[in-house]
Amino acid sequence: MPNPVVVEYDADLPRAIKAVVAIVARLGYTLSQVDKENGLVTFETGASMDSWAGQNMSVHISDFEESKVQIIIGGTRKNYGKQIYDWGESKKIALKIIEELNTLLGSGKVIESNNNSKGSSNTTTVSTKQKGNNPPVEGSKSLPVTRILNIFGIVGSFIVVGLLLFSKYTDHQRTEQTEIAAIEQAERAKIEALERQQKLEDYADQLIFNPRMIISLVDTIAPTELEKQVKNEKYDIVNKFSSLSPDKVKDIKAVVVAAGKARWALLEPKILADRKMKALEEAKRLAKEAEEKIRAQTTPIDFVTKSKAMCQKYNEAKNDIQRSNIFNNHQSMLSSSTVQNKRGTIKQISTDRGGNKADIFITFGANVEFENWDVQKGTKAYNQAANFGLGECVVFSGNNIRSSSRFERSHVCDSDYYITLTALLPCPK
Repeated sequence: MPNPVVVEYDADLPRAIKAVVAIVARLGYTLSQVDKENGLVTFETGASMDSWAGQNMSVHISDFEESKVQIIIGGTRKNYGKQIYDWGESKKIALKIIEELNTLLGSGKVIESNNNSKGSSNTTTVSTKQKGNNPPVEGSKSLPVTRILNIFGIVGSFIVVGLLLFSKYTDHQRTEQTEIAAIEQAERAKIEALERQQKLEDYADQLIFNPRMIISLVDTIAPTELEKQVKNEKYDIVNKFSSLSPDKVKDIKAVVVAAGKARWALLEPKILADRKMKALEEAKRLAKEAEEKIRAQTTPIDFVTKSKAMCQKYNEAKNDIQRSNIFNNHQSMLSSSTVQNKRGTIKQISTDRGGNKADIFITFGANVEFENWDVQKGTKAYNQAANFGLGECVVFSGNNIRSSSRFERSHVCDSDYYITLTALLPCPK
């Protein structure tokens, strides 16, 4: 068996298998097996000038890298009579497949190919060098054997030529049959097109003389689309008859326009009423969302509620150890807390000389106050605070919550906090 041809492509395994199967069919070979799981495709070739019975070929496809496959193509000559050489036919077939694969998978990279052999053989042959070293002696009995071998060679040549001529004849017959089938298919397509056109002509005549058929077609158009078509007088139904004569298209369009306007006159009052109802429902939905948003902005802040509960435990603690534990838990709770979209009131906005820094105080509810000191000029909070006056309603957000009290109990029980403001928005009206 000759050395197989190995080639690599930039492609995944399923795509490579499909390409190999398509090429085998395109080249007219007989597909034997497709094993997608193991990446194996086998096929057979017919008799040719190089082999009397053809080749048994196999193609093994494997993916060795991401989006890369390796394809190994090899084959063996089918046993037929006493043929000794096949003149490297399996390699020729492999190279032909690679040439076709390049059109589907792009240029491949050949890794291994036996470029030195002129043919393959599955039997042992006699070397010409060995014959040269042992010339026959005059009168030797080997002379008749040589003549017999020559006769066999001549007969074999005639057989090969006969097979080649037979193969060319069968190929010609196959090509001729394919061309005849293509011509017949084209003729059938022409006949079908003419029949469709005739049916369309007959249908158009019925539409022109039977407007009720047009009305039934117009009824299938959605009301919103019908409204557009009535206003623009561009009916999709008419486009179906564009291949007819201009006069017929004009007559059909006149009937379609009249039917469309009549149907729209019936549908318009109901559609307008539905639109008003939908607009009212949308207004109610938006009002409800605004109400829920305001309610969410005014609900108590979670960590303020927790602080009040911790303050009560602090006051009821039996000793300083318990109170210190409550203090530490309170600090930890504040460090992970945030304020999101809560409604408050601007209590103070003040700056240093030149306005490089600002102090912003906001009250929430009855007795909760947030202070953001030294807000740098140019920050988001600084720029947004410039739009507010004292006493104005503000929806604010912030993080980095800390108690502003210095003593341990006040730290837990007081409701004054430092905050880093992240957003200051006007309250919805």
